[in-house]
Amino acid sequence: MPLTIPRLVVAGTHSGAGKTSVMLGLLSALRARGVKVSPFKVGPDFIDPLLHAQVAGVPSRNLDPWMLGEEGTRELFCRSAASADIALIEGVMGLHDGVSGSSDEGSAAHVARVLQAPVVLVLDAKAMARSAAAVVLGYESLDRRVDLRAVLANRVSGERHFMFLHDAIRSACRAAPVGFLPPDPEAALPERHLGLVSTPDRARLKTASDRLGSALATTGGLDRLLEIAHAAPPLAVPEARLFSEVPESSRVRVAVARDEAFHFYYEDGLDLLRHHGAEFVPFSPLHDREIPSCDLVYLGGGYPELHAGAIAENRPMLESLRAHARKGKAVYGECGGLMVLLERLTDVEGRAHAMAGLLPGASIMERRRQGLGYLEVKVTRSCLLGATGDRFRAHEFHYSRYEGTSDHAVLRLVKPSDEGRSKPDGFAKGSVMAGYAHVHLGARPDLARTLLDAARGRP
Repeated sequence: MPLTIPRLVVAGTHSGAGKTSVMLGLLSALRARGVKVSPFKVGPDFIDPLLHAQVAGVPSRNLDPWMLGEEGTRELFCRSAASADIALIEGVMGLHDGVSGSSDEGSAAHVARVLQAPVVLVLDAKAMARSAAAVVLGYESLDRRVDLRAVLANRVSGERHFMFLHDAIRSACRAAPVGFLPPDPEAALPERHLGLVSTPDRARLKTASDRLGSALATTGGLDRLLEIAHAAPPLAVPEARLFSEVPESSRVRVAVARDEAFHFYYEDGLDLLRHHGAEFVPFSPLHDREIPSCDLVYLGGGYPELHAGAIAENRPMLESLRAHARKGKAVYGECGGLMVLLERLTDVEGRAHAMAGLLPGASIMERRRQGLGYLEVKVTRSCLLGATGDRFRAHEFHYSRYEGTSDHAVLRLVKPSDEGRSKPDGFAKGSVMAGYAHVHLGARPDLARTLLDAARGRP
């Protein structure tokens, strides 16, 4: 039976156009009205979903057709959106920006097509008037399969400025200019070296999102945007592929690192682990003295480099991790998790901090980004994520580099944009494995089960 759910993609002309501000304003305004919203983010981003969740009060989920495939994207969307009143999907970069310059694969436009969702284009209109029509016309004409229904102008100086923009867009484009947002320093979101901060002060975020919601209701065309969302057609629900199996009855206790240093997890990946038998026990490598009793330790990404001194000083926690591994119990880390499982972490100031030492080598923070983009992953030696020869897709984003031997590498990473060149990753020793690749467990239907079966001791 088709899913009838109002939905809207909030896309931008480019990164920094203001789509996150619009998304947070919509979430705040709808929550104030008692509307149950299901928020989503296009692409492999971890930070925006955390902001969505704080404002909406419910988890936000990633939609990534490059990693998940179109059917996987539809399955995860339908599974989460079915119980909501409306679904809001924040885009990534510009509307048509994806894996390459020659296609829209992985872009907000791709997701909009897959979900048959109308699009509102957020246009940075500062110092612009009639030229806005040329910009919007270009976005409309590049791919007419995308239902670009509305334009919301950001950084507009006032009503007179908006009237110029309105008349220009109306005269040349199909998309309707529904409203605008004026500049508002009180609604600005702080930034950091990896983009928007992941855990801003809750009071500050509430103030910003409330002001944005109020502005959308006043000048931003909120009611018109809701009308557009409600006009989305019924969406065919695909056959379950990722959640097709009967839930696993054999339970696995999974200790998940959750604190200021570790908080990058794909929500649907956690759901897949639950489906296959995981019972989560949160813990803090920063504040707790030991890991809880468990079968598997899961150290996700985050910002351990900002807390390296505190992690190093928490020696009981590091020894607890070592004791867990000595018993042959599984430990899995991604990016920030890798940094803590290595022998040391050297911060951007050149200070070295002793880490758990469960894997040989060190991570060295640099001021320039060391890895960014999608990855084709090949398992070169059986490990927690699969058998030799298995393949799946993943993503990387890190400012640190690995220093050490590649003898313990169990994965090869290939960047699609890098002419087939590969590099080692996924370092493993005994029951411990970690690497820079951020893995969405929906990238291959058996990934979550494979990881938990390793923790169970199943072959």
